[in-house]
Amino acid sequence: MRLQLVVAFAALAAVAPGLSAGPARAQSFDGTYNATIRCTAFSAEIGAFSQPMSLKIAGSSVTGERAVGRAGQVGAGGTVERWTGTVAPDGTMNMRSQSPSAAAAIDGTFAGRASAEGISMKGNQTLTTSRSGRMGRECTVTAKRA
Repeated sequence: MRLQLVVAFAALAAVAPGLSAGPARAQSFDGTYNATIRCTAFSAEIGAFSQPMSLKIAGSSVTGERAVGRAGQVGAGGTVERWTGTVAPDGTMNMRSQSPSAAAAIDGTFAGRASAEGISMKGNQTLTTSRSGRMGRECTVTAKRA
C-alpha cells in the first residue's frame, strides 16, 4: 500500500509539473489611464460634454479627478470632481464621483470593467444647485492605458 502511494505521487508529479498549490493570480490593472468622460445634458442651460481626465489604478483602488467649470460646465472654474472606487481581480469596477460646492454639487456613481484593452464604465451624475434644484444625466467613461 505504501509503495502504491509513493508511485501515485511520483506519477502525479511527472504529469503535472506546472501545477502550483497557490491561488491563481488575477491580471494586474495597475497603472495610469487616459480617460474620456461623456455626459448627456443636465438641461437646456447645462449642455452635454466630453472631457479628458486621468484615472489611476493601484491594487484594488481607483482614483481620478477632473476640472469642473461654472454650474457643472467643463472648464477651469476652480472646482475639482474627485473620483474614488475599487477594482476587483476580475476587473469589475465601481466608482463614485463628488464635487461638493454650495452653489453646484455633483455626485456620480459608475460601474464597469477594466480589461487588457482598457476601462469602460457607465453611470449617472446628479447636479444639485441652489437655483435649479436636482438634475440628473447619464455618462460613459472610456480609457486606455497611458
